[in-house]
Amino acid sequence: MTRRVLSFILIDLISSFMSLLISFIVIEKTFPNIKDLLFYSGYCVLFLFIFRMYIFVSRHLRVRAFFYSALSSIFASISYYFYPKTSIRVLFTSALMFFCILLFTRIMPFLIRRNNKKKRLKNILIYGAGEAGIMIAKEIIKDRSTNTEVIGFVDDDERLWGNYIEGLRVYGGREIIENTYIRYDIDEVLVALPSAHAKEIEEIRAFLKEKSVKARNLPAESELVDGSVSYKEAREFSIDDVLRKEPHPRDLVALGALIGGKKVLITGAGGSIGSELSRQVLLFNPKRLLVAGHGENSIYLLKNELKSYENFDSLLMDIQDYEKVEKVIEEFKPDIIFHAAAHKHVPLMEENPDEGVKNNIFGSFNVFEIAGKNRVSRLIFISTDKAVNPKSVMGATKRVAEKMMIAFSEKFPDTIYASVRFGNVIGSRGSVFPLFKKQIKEGGPLTLTHPEVERFFMSIPEAVQLTMEAACLGKGGEVFILDMGEPVKILDIAEKMIRLSGMEPGKDINIKITGLRDGEKLTEELFYGKEVRINTRNKKIFIAKHTKVPIEFIETVEKEFVGINMLSDDDIRKRLRSLVEE
Repeated sequence: MTRRVLSFILIDLISSFMSLLISFIVIEKTFPNIKDLLFYSGYCVLFLFIFRMYIFVSRHLRVRAFFYSALSSIFASISYYFYPKTSIRVLFTSALMFFCILLFTRIMPFLIRRNNKKKRLKNILIYGAGEAGIMIAKEIIKDRSTNTEVIGFVDDDERLWGNYIEGLRVYGGREIIENTYIRYDIDEVLVALPSAHAKEIEEIRAFLKEKSVKARNLPAESELVDGSVSYKEAREFSIDDVLRKEPHPRDLVALGALIGGKKVLITGAGGSIGSELSRQVLLFNPKRLLVAGHGENSIYLLKNELKSYENFDSLLMDIQDYEKVEKVIEEFKPDIIFHAAAHKHVPLMEENPDEGVKNNIFGSFNVFEIAGKNRVSRLIFISTDKAVNPKSVMGATKRVAEKMMIAFSEKFPDTIYASVRFGNVIGSRGSVFPLFKKQIKEGGPLTLTHPEVERFFMSIPEAVQLTMEAACLGKGGEVFILDMGEPVKILDIAEKMIRLSGMEPGKDINIKITGLRDGEKLTEELFYGKEVRINTRNKKIFIAKHTKVPIEFIETVEKEFVGINMLSDDDIRKRLRSLVEE
């Protein structure tokens, strides 16, 4: 029973009590027995229950509220008629007064809000009467600042049809949406199915579009970091929704033990993965979180976003600066380091291979070595699927860093080193998603390098969740692989994004093929051929069992790139190829 229902019950008890009391005083000129008044109040509330007045939301069911309020008042008065010394005039007057109060408490708030021309209420229908839909309905009912009225639910589960949840009716399945939309003057359908898979969401989106129904959608469960949903998170249907994956439960106990009360350092915190790591780590109450990044604007924005956390600090740091990295780690004394700093843009690294080596290899070397020297308990390195059989400079530098991580695990056994390898994340800076959005906004064309190019995709929150869970599993030297599902053709993504914008590919917006870029592969891989896939207790995380990398590999890398500024781009590529050969 909700607080709102209890409030109505209390109001009804008081109003029925006062109705009979006033009727007796005015008509009979006597003061009735308090016990009789309490009996009468109880009868009134009983009949309100019988006529389901505490289930109906009267602001939507105005005629029904009027009818059942009258019946409740009449039956309560008739039942009280059998008590001695009670005249019909008293009962009639008390029933009329109680009826008027009922109408006032149920109908008037609605009419006042409706007549407020400055704030016209938006009527919404919630698609999904499950836990998420109920949470949204409760939020809107409680928070009047949303300026929104929930008319009811629709749900594909036939067992719910005709039932009332939180006083709101489940009208039926999706087939009744069109009629309900018109009948109740619905402004918007809110799809509250965060655990639904991509195919179901795409079917619902297409159905609503066919019926010309305006709709918004809640993010996937994997994007709801703390597990709670809010009406404020509702958004237009996006590519994230049609690429979402099956949700999986988080090991909250293990994550709490890993992070709770610990000092955590995140490098590359201004990037897509690093910033999301920062948000999620704070949810598990670390003793201190220090975020570090080279880009001043991204760190400034992250600092402003998270400044309300008292256990949060930020600083500017270039991982290529050995002395600065050493100073930070020695002074902060982190228990865990998430090393997410990297140059990741494939075309830029093809044009500037020396910078790729300096940052992704030398910078990682600095973090790996200083962490080991200072006996940091755990270091997690963020890798990429482009490190598998790399064709690009960026992929090769990440593979060299992976191998260095394995070697450092042998060199410093007191520190648990582990790498997490995954594919593209949806919406990261420099990915195809913001590019396609921009091109659609400009009217096209959407540029695509090859019609057969395909990539693995995962949402940023999900990738970070699994990275943190992989950190719990590390024992030393592992390369963890995240389950990315099946690869998706970029051409399919381009076409879906055009349709999500309400247009048709080839008709409203064209797609232009530009040809593969240097370092680009048609498809990416998650495992080397020689690597053995090993399951973990988390079905979304695997271990790539690899050959041992000797400690001497670290020295070999250093020697290869001595005087890197004097090396030609081709020479750098040649030396990278020699280091990644399996």
